[in-house]
Amino acid sequence: MTSTEPRYYSSTLAQPALSGRRVTVVGIVIGLILMLVAVRGANLQLAGNERALEIGIYQQTNSDVLLAPRGLISDRTGTVLAVSNLAWDVRLNPTRVNGRPIVTDTATLASALSGATGRPYAKVKQEMDTIIATWAPTKTNVSTLVAAGLSPSETFRLTTTLTAAKRCCLNFESTWERDYPQGTLAASVLGYVNLVPTGLSGVEDFYDNVLRATPGKIKERGNDVIELQQARPGADLTLTIDANLQQFVERRLAQALKEYDASGGTIIVMETRTGAILSMASLPTYDPNSALGAAASRQGERRLRNQAVSDLYDPGSTMKAVTWAAALDSGKVTSRTIFNDSGVYRTDGIPIYNSQNGRYGAVSLLEVFQHSINTVTAQVAREYMGPESFYTYMRKFGLGNRTGVDMGGEEQGILNTPESPRWSPIVLTTNSYGQGVSMTPIQVIGAINAVANDGAVMQPHVVSKYVLPDGRVQIINPVVRNQAVSPETSRQIRAILGEATRTASPAALIKGYSVAGKTGTAEQRPNGIPVPRPIHTYAGVFPASRPQITILVKLDYPKPAFAKDTTIPVFHDVAERAAQMFNIAPDIVK
Repeated sequence: MTSTEPRYYSSTLAQPALSGRRVTVVGIVIGLILMLVAVRGANLQLAGNERALEIGIYQQTNSDVLLAPRGLISDRTGTVLAVSNLAWDVRLNPTRVNGRPIVTDTATLASALSGATGRPYAKVKQEMDTIIATWAPTKTNVSTLVAAGLSPSETFRLTTTLTAAKRCCLNFESTWERDYPQGTLAASVLGYVNLVPTGLSGVEDFYDNVLRATPGKIKERGNDVIELQQARPGADLTLTIDANLQQFVERRLAQALKEYDASGGTIIVMETRTGAILSMASLPTYDPNSALGAAASRQGERRLRNQAVSDLYDPGSTMKAVTWAAALDSGKVTSRTIFNDSGVYRTDGIPIYNSQNGRYGAVSLLEVFQHSINTVTAQVAREYMGPESFYTYMRKFGLGNRTGVDMGGEEQGILNTPESPRWSPIVLTTNSYGQGVSMTPIQVIGAINAVANDGAVMQPHVVSKYVLPDGRVQIINPVVRNQAVSPETSRQIRAILGEATRTASPAALIKGYSVAGKTGTAEQRPNGIPVPRPIHTYAGVFPASRPQITILVKLDYPKPAFAKDTTIPVFHDVAERAAQMFNIAPDIVK
């Protein structure tokens, strides 16, 4: 996509009819000009001397701001996700001549505006009457706006009605209205804007200085232009998101929430080697076209959060993959070390148990993952590694820090270390299996991605490039934030996770592909109060032998007891679709 493409299309489907749409818009603009000229002429005849005085004001030197469209946002295939369409704002002219307002017939004006926009007549008339009653040249803080973002068709109906009624004093200002033609699709990734427009979340926020247009200025004396500074449109963004995969992921997440009676959830699909986000979906969601209205309520404000980067939770046993990668890399244990599980592990007298009070005796690392053993994981973190080594590795994996993903609103996460007044040895013990450490979904997938990606911690990103108005292209290159563990350690833990998945979680497997992943079923205690149902997580990569795709599935408070029963079927379906869409070669040949 280049900066020369038109910016007022609401959908890529409209682009083949390019010339027709352009002719339509130009025709409407010309029609509006003619109508406004007609209105001005009619008003001059009707208003007499008082109106003539007002016209004299307009013959003085005037300066106006010129606006340009905010940059377009499209997915990796060119599907338009956000665009700025030509629109008009309408202001009431409350100018007073000899102390009396020029506008006296607000009933006709309100009727015309109500008919064009569908707004209630009584509300529009009340607004106009209030403006007239309170306005004075010294009161610059009183808004005269009576309609915002009128479409060309609405503006045409309004000017036609005003011309027929021979009424003056509604001023039209051309502007650009932000539109999200795909509705709720990828809403949390895109974010939304206010009326300025300024980005308030998502990429609209993070890349606001890139997307934002630079206003121009025109200075006129009568009909002569004496100064002109052209407006400059914003840059066009291309996302790493695939709209087709995004649509599938959102539908599959909605199905899971209904099937498992979950209150919400998040799915992230990441390109393992680069950190590029191919899909990011969270429910409940919102329509960015009406986001400003939704922000007025607490429930609406909750929906407007991008849960994937803003909501903290304890990920549970998914983090065992990170703990054991650190333990192997530290040299304190090997993949052949045998551990003894007595079914309980005590830290300062506080007992830690396995799920369903399991007791497994002599176990290998493979068996620790197959049975998701808490006790041995806690023992290794506490006795083999110790707090200094353990937390050094956790920091390397990015726990407790923002990932740097290019979306507004990312939270930092909470990792209490020995330097924190809230830390004690039991914190280390529970942190080892993902309790007492608060993370966002984007942090969780980032850490698991590093386990699989030869130890490299990638900075997640949702924008692949942007094109400046002068045609220059800025590519967003992959960024390696850290090397958490060695490539050899990564290959060892990946192989063990792959075998554990094959033997203990076969429902995650895709025909022709090996999968390495880990579930997490974690009790949540917001404000110290336990929630009856846990949050379920599954994070996995495929093909396990040479990872291409990393997927995280998080379901909030589903009814089934364990993550393997809820998140793994969702992972399987999303992974299968991603493998088909991106032509990922199988690694298992039978």
